[in-house]
Amino acid sequence: MIRVDTQNIRKQQYNFWNNIHFHPTDGIEDDWGREYLDAVAAHHAADTVRMYTMFEDIVTMDQAGNLRYDFSENDVRMDYMVSKGFNLLVCYNFIPPCIAVENDRSNTEKTTATRYKGKTLCTMPPRDYSLWEEVCYAYTAHIVERYGLERVKNWYLHCYNEPDIAGFFLSPLGGTPEAKQKRCEEYCKLYAAFEAGTRRVSDELKIGGPTAALWPMFDYFLGWLEKHPCKVDFFCAHTYGTNPGAMKDGTKISVEHNYVKLKKYVDLMERHGFGGKELIIDEWCAASGGFCDLDISPGLIYREDETFAAFYTQLIARYIAENIPLSKTMICLSGSHQPHQCPGRFPEFSGFRSFFTEHGIAKPIFNAYRMGAKLKSGILGCETKAENFTILPTTDGENLAVMMTYAAPEFDWGLPDLHERLSFDLTGRYRVTTWRIDQTHTNPYSRWKREGWADKPTAEQLAILREEGEMKPCEVREVTADGELCLNVDMVCNGTMLIELEKLS
Repeated sequence: MIRVDTQNIRKQQYNFWNNIHFHPTDGIEDDWGREYLDAVAAHHAADTVRMYTMFEDIVTMDQAGNLRYDFSENDVRMDYMVSKGFNLLVCYNFIPPCIAVENDRSNTEKTTATRYKGKTLCTMPPRDYSLWEEVCYAYTAHIVERYGLERVKNWYLHCYNEPDIAGFFLSPLGGTPEAKQKRCEEYCKLYAAFEAGTRRVSDELKIGGPTAALWPMFDYFLGWLEKHPCKVDFFCAHTYGTNPGAMKDGTKISVEHNYVKLKKYVDLMERHGFGGKELIIDEWCAASGGFCDLDISPGLIYREDETFAAFYTQLIARYIAENIPLSKTMICLSGSHQPHQCPGRFPEFSGFRSFFTEHGIAKPIFNAYRMGAKLKSGILGCETKAENFTILPTTDGENLAVMMTYAAPEFDWGLPDLHERLSFDLTGRYRVTTWRIDQTHTNPYSRWKREGWADKPTAEQLAILREEGEMKPCEVREVTADGELCLNVDMVCNGTMLIELEKLS
């Protein structure tokens, strides 16, 4: 028996889990990117979306050494995001080649030859940090003028992306201890100039950093802030549980991996005296390498099947249970463009980290986000002895939404089917709606496997798979409770389930 104590709201919980990093930013102006984000907006799957400024598209310098700005591409992207009602986290990057020490034209992709649309990025620091300050000022002034301070002051503006990774900052230096130290030192200069530039526009704007991939730079940055006080309204960092290479060697995905890395950031904030600051995990996933596919690591199949939905559910429940002070977690969708960069090159279910396949088939993780958006803010008490079972019961004081998953810590297959009873202390009439993601529900990949279809399905098969990916209620019924309401919970391995109870007048 699983007992939900409807009279015991343990705490009020802000929804930190329905946010995304849409990548690449220049996919926003493309048809596939807009269809993708249209669906995200329509189903309220994300509140805040992270996007890049892409200064390489904006900033040039004339022969007289004057900075010139063309915001037209940025405006197309940002206008669209605003029109869809998204809140934004704006990443100020990368270094415009015209102000850099040199333009190294770095490329961080593995599976395809170049970054999206053939672009490269400059990883070298500014030759004069006053130029970086001026770029940050001009960009900030532009978006405030275009969208208004009342809107932009609710956004999050942060300095750079993964400056501790050679592929993004000071790439020619490699990965030596001296290079890592140099990146820390140069990033702090970068942040100081970013802070100065944005504050010239308004002190009401929310700014932060360091968007570190790993804890050493996060630690260095916080230590630097103690000695060099700067305005910082929030901290941001990344938590990837494992990586495709380790998975190929046998490492399995586990929420524990992500939790340990997150806890390290939280502990560092406490140690440096920043425990009350807002923390945003602006990139997370069970494994890094969004642009890696099944040919690189077969274990990435979790990105296509119901396992990812189970992982997401466990992650939310774990962070809530541990009382982690999180503002937002943002799944990184950096594999989204790969099939569109090379149409027809990859199988439909190729293992890239994305909400949708090349032909717009929704993956289980997207529908898990749809489920997560239905959760309420009041976290209820619950008792259960069921093993490998995670439950997140929520309420708004009248209606309830209960998200559950049945999965082992490392999402091993082979668990026996689960059959339980779910009990609520309720009186009155309710509409009960049940949603499922498992081997036979809302799972295009599983359907494709069962049918034995080719890697590149026909148009007719694609239509069937798109319909399979459209989440629909498994059951809707009205019930009357007189002090107790009991429902059956029948789940299979790595399945996820959401039950909504709507109070009827």
